Amino acid sequence: MTSTEPPLGEKLASLFPATTPLLLHLAVFGGSILLAGLLGVALMRVRQTTLVYAALWAMAALIVLLVSLTFSLSQATQYLCWCVTFGPGLAILGAKRPQHHGWNAVVVALWGLLVYPVVQSELIHPGEAINLGTIWPWFLMAVLLILPAQFFATRFGWSAFLAAIAQGLYFLPYLPFASIAPQISAWQLRPHAAFGLIVLAALLAEWQFRIKREESLHVADAIWLDFRDSFGIFWGLRFAERINEAAERFGWPVRLEWGGFVLFPPDQSITLAEALDGSLERELRPTLRGLLRRFVDQTWIDAHRLDAPLKQIPPR
Repeated sequence: MTSTEPPLGEKLASLFPATTPLLLHLAVFGGSILLAGLLGVALMRVRQTTLVYAALWAMAALIVLLVSLTFSLSQATQYLCWCVTFGPGLAILGAKRPQHHGWNAVVVALWGLLVYPVVQSELIHPGEAINLGTIWPWFLMAVLLILPAQFFATRFGWSAFLAAIAQGLYFLPYLPFASIAPQISAWQLRPHAAFGLIVLAALLAEWQFRIKREESLHVADAIWLDFRDSFGIFWGLRFAERINEAAERFGWPVRLEWGGFVLFPPDQSITLAEALDGSLERELRPTLRGLLRRFVDQTWIDAHRLDAPLKQIPPR
């Protein structure tokens, strides 16, 4: 009795999409190497903060996307892989000590909610097109907006927006308004184009990070802007709220707005730098330190020279 099992070479060849040119595979591999390098640099920068889990989720997303774009996976499996790209944005929402460790379970649970209708569809109707029903497309849309909503008013706003466009491009067939662009939804290279946009978003974020701040920036403003840009609007607004509560309680002549500290009331005989120096010598410095320790290590605080009696810090 002869075996009908195909040769090993045919098995390996069947793993790769036959319609995808070799050049496209090389582009995906090159983009993955570039993105891995950028994520590695980012991981080193945030290792002293609670954002380390967001960076690890980004690494995990890169790995599963590389697998998804390289091998012949089912439509459902590709959907599961791309849902991992929501991990970094979701992880930032829980990036405060001590819950930042356990928050990863929430991220996994939210990923489970996103993939639940797909898994259910595969079990009940295997091989058929993915159908998310009427509720899940709106839930998917809400999750897609988390990242740009977190960073739209920070220095990383455009890169977050570009990353969201990349996610939206891939998930377009599953969104509530998919019918308005049927040709894009049916585009065979849509996942590859979305991955390319993610690489561009990472490059843009790196360029935005390297833009130096004003040399005359006060140490308190520099700390605030770095925190705001790193942790986004959700934690930034909460941080500013706590600072302003302390300012009112202790009578500081300053208030913290989105763009930095301002005089309060504005018509004072002292400058903003003098008011900040005076507040730092009182309760502002320990207040800043206490709030920051919920998000960053002492090494990060020392690097930002919170305890240094200087009005300026070197620009970043």
